[in-house]
Amino acid sequence: MGFAPAGAADVAALEERLGCRLPPSYREFLHVTDGWRHAGGFVGLLAGTAHARWYEDEAGFGDFYRGELVEHSSPEEVLQADMWSRALQLDVESDATYVLMDPLDVGDDGEWAVYCHEVRAAGPPRRYESFRAYMEDMYRQFHRLRAAPGPEAGFVNATTRALDAVVEDAWHWALAGEYERARAALTEPDAFGRPRATALVTQIDYVLGKTSSINSSWGMSDAVREREFLPVPKPVAGGHRRRDPYALLIGPWRRKPSFSYVTPGGFGAAVDEAREQARWGDADAAWYTIRAALPQWQPLDATHLAPFGLLEDSILGPLMTGERRREFLSVPRGPHAVPGPGPIARTPTPDGLAWLAEGTVRSLESGYRFVLVEGVGPAELPGLIGADEEADEESVLLEPSTSWEAHHFLAPRRDETPWYDDKPLMAVGRAGPGWSFAFDGHERGFSASRFVSPAAAASRATRAVVVWCSRDEFPGPPVFHLSVAEEGVERYAFTAYEADVVRSGSIPPPLEPGRFFSRTGDRAGWLVGERRALEAVATAFGVSLPRFALSEDCRLHRFRTRSWTRLPGSGVMYDDGSAP
Repeated sequence: MGFAPAGAADVAALEERLGCRLPPSYREFLHVTDGWRHAGGFVGLLAGTAHARWYEDEAGFGDFYRGELVEHSSPEEVLQADMWSRALQLDVESDATYVLMDPLDVGDDGEWAVYCHEVRAAGPPRRYESFRAYMEDMYRQFHRLRAAPGPEAGFVNATTRALDAVVEDAWHWALAGEYERARAALTEPDAFGRPRATALVTQIDYVLGKTSSINSSWGMSDAVREREFLPVPKPVAGGHRRRDPYALLIGPWRRKPSFSYVTPGGFGAAVDEAREQARWGDADAAWYTIRAALPQWQPLDATHLAPFGLLEDSILGPLMTGERRREFLSVPRGPHAVPGPGPIARTPTPDGLAWLAEGTVRSLESGYRFVLVEGVGPAELPGLIGADEEADEESVLLEPSTSWEAHHFLAPRRDETPWYDDKPLMAVGRAGPGWSFAFDGHERGFSASRFVSPAAAASRATRAVVVWCSRDEFPGPPVFHLSVAEEGVERYAFTAYEADVVRSGSIPPPLEPGRFFSRTGDRAGWLVGERRALEAVATAFGVSLPRFALSEDCRLHRFRTRSWTRLPGSGVMYDDGSAP
């Protein structure tokens, strides 16, 4: 690709013709080869001593970029705009590509900056610190283009063989849990376009959340794609593909089609177990199950380093926080798994209830409500407190969804329900040993005259606890309500306002509202009382609500409950003066 070296006389003649001394790396280049063929993929011939010349800007790029300058343009932008009128042109034969050296953009080492302008890129020229830096990048580009699918995809030389050896080492480091070392080692092979390096880099970056694009990695095998990627929607009559309606939305409203990650072996069994845990709110337990089983995972081939398809799982994907993603890659797996039984799945520490009062969950700022039922599985809750209309299909358990999805897509519009009705879509799950919960973070505001506690209905042949906390000032002051029922009968209840407490039944001393709420109208004290009341409820009944699943808006099963407000009778006026 090169030519015979230029002699000292040839270089001196060029400098005399140009009227200046050439930068160090270009002079060194000429002493090695007087010109170059195929600099990258789009420059067929690069100038030697006979063809280097001052650029005349016949295309008018300088006028265009000078016209783009404004009053607050940076000195660098001004320098680049004027570069077109003074640059040394090095491209002799090219595909709409200009290679220019700027004699006024000079580094401390005497190197002239090189600007490579590819017209097809429809953007400003790319700047390099020196001719050497430009040529090094073109060397990488030359290899990248020959590594891409096409007639030269099998191109091999000493450089590619050395880089592929690095990739092999990096793959083993990644499987051993040294993903940072592997990622650093893969940087150069990836820059040279080595297909396997690109596949491995993409997987690491995808798991770490640094890229959302993984389908474009051509170095990944078909087997890995089939295992890890979302399935392509199946065609239906008329030639259209069957898609989840949420997938047609864009931006923050877009939801991917439902997907359950499937993989064989012991790790696959653990994934299934974790999904069952997560769909009932046991998000932390689900993560520990996955973490403990990761050493059993095996790569399909040398382009596979992690079960990254798990991140697309509709139920398990939301569990993967940044910290968990890093730990996910840190676990030795496959051929590098540590011999022995491996890590033991931990039992998460119960979250309790007090976290609801911390004010750190934005979606719960206005309030929340929940029902706790003993001795009943989450799937049985619709049968106890589900919407009571026989034709109402939403009284059954719905497929898992986030609170946002449920609120915006599954909840009826206000013009579809009576204004006095209150039938929330509540998430369900496990609330500790022997307990289930139904939870709503979109409460509509508590009204004492309209409220009907679902505790009695939920407690058929068992116990049930209802808590409603509303911090909004409308339709009334902040309120904390607790009601407890057994075997279909409400045993006791209290409703605490800022300056008053209403109670009924025989309230056990540990739950006596006077222990939590004063009657002074002290707002700050009332908020402290909320936290203490939640702690007391958690202790009294041994219950807990899953903080991660509810605060991170994981996908949970939901159902529509019966109304939390009583039906108005004929001629009845509500306490706010409204009539049915």
